[in-house]
Amino acid sequence: MEIIVGKKAGCCFGVQRAIELAEKTRRETEGFVATLGPLIHNPRKVQELTDAGIASIQELAEVAAGTVIVRSHGAGPQLFQTAQERGIRIVDATCPFVRLEQELAVALREEGYRVVVVGDKNHPEVSTVTEWVNGEAIVISPAELTGPFDNVGSRIGVVCQTTQSPDGLNKVVAALLPHCREMKIHNTICSATVQRQQEVKELARAAERLVVIGGRDSANTRRLAEIGEAQGTITYLVESAAELDPAWFYGVQTVAVTAGASTPADQIQEVVHWLQCLKSGGIEGKLEREERMENEELKTGLSGQEENDFGALLNQAPQRLEEGMILKAKVVLVRDDAAYVDLGWKSDLPIPLAELTTQPGLTAKDVVKVGEEIYVMVIKSKDPEEPFVLSHRRAKQEQVWAEISDDYRQGATVNGRVTRAVKGGLEVEVQGIRAFLPASQVALEYVKDLQPFVGQELTCRIIELDPAKKRMILSRRSVLEEIKQQEEEKLYASLSEGQRLQGTVTRLVPFGVFVDLGGGVEGLVHLSELSWDRVREPKDVVAEGEKVEVLVLKIDRSAKRISLSIKQAKPHPWELAAQHYHEGDVVDGTVVRLTSFGAFVRLEPGIDGLIHISQLAHERVKDPKEVVQEGQNVRVKVISVDPASRRIGLSLKELTPPPAASPQSAGEKETTSEEEEVRSYLEQQETGELRSSLAELIKG
Repeated sequence: MEIIVGKKAGCCFGVQRAIELAEKTRRETEGFVATLGPLIHNPRKVQELTDAGIASIQELAEVAAGTVIVRSHGAGPQLFQTAQERGIRIVDATCPFVRLEQELAVALREEGYRVVVVGDKNHPEVSTVTEWVNGEAIVISPAELTGPFDNVGSRIGVVCQTTQSPDGLNKVVAALLPHCREMKIHNTICSATVQRQQEVKELARAAERLVVIGGRDSANTRRLAEIGEAQGTITYLVESAAELDPAWFYGVQTVAVTAGASTPADQIQEVVHWLQCLKSGGIEGKLEREERMENEELKTGLSGQEENDFGALLNQAPQRLEEGMILKAKVVLVRDDAAYVDLGWKSDLPIPLAELTTQPGLTAKDVVKVGEEIYVMVIKSKDPEEPFVLSHRRAKQEQVWAEISDDYRQGATVNGRVTRAVKGGLEVEVQGIRAFLPASQVALEYVKDLQPFVGQELTCRIIELDPAKKRMILSRRSVLEEIKQQEEEKLYASLSEGQRLQGTVTRLVPFGVFVDLGGGVEGLVHLSELSWDRVREPKDVVAEGEKVEVLVLKIDRSAKRISLSIKQAKPHPWELAAQHYHEGDVVDGTVVRLTSFGAFVRLEPGIDGLIHISQLAHERVKDPKEVVQEGQNVRVKVISVDPASRRIGLSLKELTPPPAASPQSAGEKETTSEEEEVRSYLEQQETGELRSSLAELIKG
């Protein structure tokens, strides 16, 4: 019987997070700790938490003081307010995907949409979402889809219970569409749920029996069982291995196992172990038990002498040896060059040192001990007088191959030590068996120099296995891809617009830079978001490998795109202008642009001041080019500072003595054309929020 375990089976990120938060809260908190309702839909795990000192309550009114954990399904805003008023500490274990669903529902309501929640109206997650919109939501279940829907309104905003199926969401949307003028849909189904449901379809098609593990009150677990049955596969929903019946699997060649999002790994392993024991004959069914009892009764009826004689006959009968047989034997003698084992024969049989180990410098005494029970394989002897010889080393290898074959079928990972770099990849030792790791499968990106990996312990997945040819091909990249995907899901679940993060610059491109936010998840900082100053090339601002602080501008979870800003993570230079510049200060700058009415001077990135044409010289100036040139470094005097309007007036003439005989020329009044030209300049230099009228900026 082949046992296939779903890779997506078991606790999702949100449930695992809730369990870890609850256990951590209990460890670090004195006094009363409880969850508001069962933490997860798994009676066994809830009982474990209860035994650990975490109670389960139905209403906040049951608590006088202490700590209450909000489960992954979330809670309404009223609960948080009531808890604060009563001084009850709240630990919020709401699943990030559920929290996003709540926030999107609130946003839809504020935008004037009639909120529709696709899901089970009795499910606690759905109840909390409706509470966040003050109960002003319509709940529609795909399983109970009835019309008409003429009362839903002309503008509908849709969110979906995170554990629903995409087919169910599509079904409800199709039914509502004819009854509204505008519909806005947020697909809030958890990606792990979609992947698990798709995997169950594939498992059910590949197996004769499907075992779904999880609580019967768990909606997502029941949904998995329904999907399995829909494929025509006999499906069993169990909460533990104790519910399994050997009769279910008589004559069955392939059994698939999966579990709901509220099922911890130990419960899955318990069921898998039970099936493995059944496969190896370690679990008796009803017929086997009856036959064993009859044999025991028959044996009990024999006299003591008859029983002893029967046992003696068994011991005297030598076991027939055939090449390839694996037998259990007891070590009775160990020398440096060999060990001797008892197989029930009249004489003990030897195992040569070469068939005990191939490691140099070891003796037989280093490998086995007297009294130890070991497995041996019967192999052909090179000695014509001895047709067979025993090998402990090869028996262990066969056992390892059997275990590795199980790992391969289940998609489990294996650990191995890199022994050397060879042409095209790495040689890896997995439990004493040599395997090959191609260079293309070593990392997420191709690695040219593989020598640094020699001696390292690597976690890999078997992608090709042929025990008959002793051939095993590994992939580390698939493991890293899975880890990266998990990290991506966690990061995207925790991200929010306006959030500040630390990251590392990974790539510079003509239109911006990519920043690693952790776990290989990258966001893009567009060229315009690199600095408050105008940027020609990214290399003028940052370098690869540099640590930067960024602000999250936009998140597109479906397309896996994150827009970031480096400049908005820093205060705008004008916010500090009042501290840096004061009337009468003499400062240095660079002329960045000449106009008919003056010159703009860059004092620092993002801060430009204006030298009006009347402040360029004591003499009358017709064209600023007569005094300064673009790119020229100048020393100027600050004559006015207005941070609120983001304006600084500068003077060049006040740093030079006036001519003795000529009076100062009066400044010309600003014209409408001057105002337009300055406005145009500011639009090029700053964002919309920095634009200002120039009526006060240009001073004679």
